[in-house]
Amino acid sequence: MATAATSCLLLIAALTTAPVLTHAAAADLDQHQLGFGASRLRSFRGHGSHRYRQWPVDPLVVEKRFAQAVIDNFAPVEHQEPWTSGDLLRANGCRYWVNDRWCSSLPGKCADGPLFLYIGGEGPESGKHISEGMFIFDLARLHGALLVSLEHRFYGQSYPTEDMSTSNLKFLSSAQALADIARFVPAVRSEYGLAPGAKVIAFGGSYPGSLSAWVRLKYPHLIDGSVASSAPVRAQLAFPEYMDVVASALARFGGTECADTLARGIGAVRALLDDAGGSSSGDGGGAAALSKDFNTCTPLAAGGADDAWVFASNLMGDVQGAVQYNRQRAAALNVTDVCDLLARGARNGGSGGGDVRHDRGAAGGGGDAYAAVAALSAAFRAAANETCLETDWGDMLGELTNVTFNGEAAARQWTYQTCNEFGYFQNAASASQPYAALGDIVTTDSFLRLCREAFGLAALPQVDYVNDYYGALGIRARRVAFPSGSLDPWSALSVVGATPLRAPGETAVFIDGTAHCADMHSGEPTLHTRELDAAKAQIASLVAQWLATEEADDGSSAQPGGGGGGGRGLSSGAAAALAIACLAAGSLSTVAALALVARRQRRRQQLELMGGRRRTLQEPLLGRL
Repeated sequence: MATAATSCLLLIAALTTAPVLTHAAAADLDQHQLGFGASRLRSFRGHGSHRYRQWPVDPLVVEKRFAQAVIDNFAPVEHQEPWTSGDLLRANGCRYWVNDRWCSSLPGKCADGPLFLYIGGEGPESGKHISEGMFIFDLARLHGALLVSLEHRFYGQSYPTEDMSTSNLKFLSSAQALADIARFVPAVRSEYGLAPGAKVIAFGGSYPGSLSAWVRLKYPHLIDGSVASSAPVRAQLAFPEYMDVVASALARFGGTECADTLARGIGAVRALLDDAGGSSSGDGGGAAALSKDFNTCTPLAAGGADDAWVFASNLMGDVQGAVQYNRQRAAALNVTDVCDLLARGARNGGSGGGDVRHDRGAAGGGGDAYAAVAALSAAFRAAANETCLETDWGDMLGELTNVTFNGEAAARQWTYQTCNEFGYFQNAASASQPYAALGDIVTTDSFLRLCREAFGLAALPQVDYVNDYYGALGIRARRVAFPSGSLDPWSALSVVGATPLRAPGETAVFIDGTAHCADMHSGEPTLHTRELDAAKAQIASLVAQWLATEEADDGSSAQPGGGGGGGRGLSSGAAAALAIACLAAGSLSTVAALALVARRQRRRQQLELMGGRRRTLQEPLLGRL
């Protein structure tokens, strides 16, 4: 069993960037653009983008296939078809990856350790999420856990069907994904000889974060606890709150001037979209001026509402991506960069774009703000190696109607899931965010039209059913942690500090100043803040308690009595001491932090020897912080 002092030392090392393995980190990821241009959809990797760096895959990671997967988990048994029927691409079932670095005493066997399951989502999975650079990897080291990552059906190379035709996408749903996990976990336990009492903890971020919470809710006999990071557990048709959080982030890093400049520039863009006669642009119409100033791949046509929607969504997507992944990629533009570029562009009439006229969009009150927005767009294109800005509705629709698997594409599948289950349509309807001038272009109806044209779906997404089925923000799932950042636009649909918790053992871990899934990473200097470190220490403490104690009938943590993850988990008292010591590590030396652990442990032992009331140290100690 790891002592609390040793555990804290390991966790401190994980939080302070020291690599566990000897290989070097790879280069930073390129700028990842959100939006609906065809090339952006083609490069969309969804969940696969939740990485700060492309750390190398641990050399001990092994890729495998789960051959027992079936196309329809809910069909009568005589109609259940395995994925093995059909072409060779899906001949061996669902992909998964295993890393036994921290648990294997005998090759291929991890009987003494718990199982940490990383749930894949809306993008290709790989062994990178159970390798160095991920917090789950550090926690596995702490507890001697077997690390496993499961790819989501229909993504990456996990093909249940021959193609992605709409008739086949009926087998793509969150419920089917959870049922895949329910089939998969017992098979992995058997393959690696896990002891009957060895526990399973699920991890996921964003949509897989929701899956992590939901699998604990629906299959509590298989999953003993879940860390559901940045999990939008509430389905919602229109999602204007996303852009409200974007506005708050801009104000936090650039003051009101940042959001105001962007809003005035977007207002000027809108004026040009409305200007067919050239009164504002001075050179033949607003569409022509926008095409030149934003270097569109194809000319915008006056009154072309379809292409205007793609154009507007791409302008929004630039800043959405900067906020959602703020500071998670050293080479990518972050929110501070956005505000600096807007301020500089407004002063200079656009950086590097001297041909952008200051008087364009004067009817919209834009002036230099218009030049700033044009310069910002150019900066995003350069960061993403985009030669031009795509605006063609037909090209976009062609990408979304491509039904052929290629091992990487994720846009058609995820768009279908939003059209069928979740909504999440990020319109510009809110008046309190800087893209409000585009509110009648980027509408909920425009997303619904996309659903009709790409999939033939005339009905609304079944958001009410999804919320009733899983509970939305009222989810009742014991032993689930919900980390979420204040800068994450998805936090508006997530369990946060102000959310009433409905089940014992649910914990909201709201992290001020962080963005989407920031708690899932480790060893990154740009993400090393006291608030994030404290949150990760809290998550580590919760995982330690789940492994060390049995769940009582009321969902609370009972005293240790077997089944604690092969004896590798910390006691609940030690877990609390671990969290406090590591919380203190941001300002205390490692030696002082470890001394604090030792004092807490000695105090606990004294209380037990004195016959005092048995309780964990978590409540009284945390109360004094």
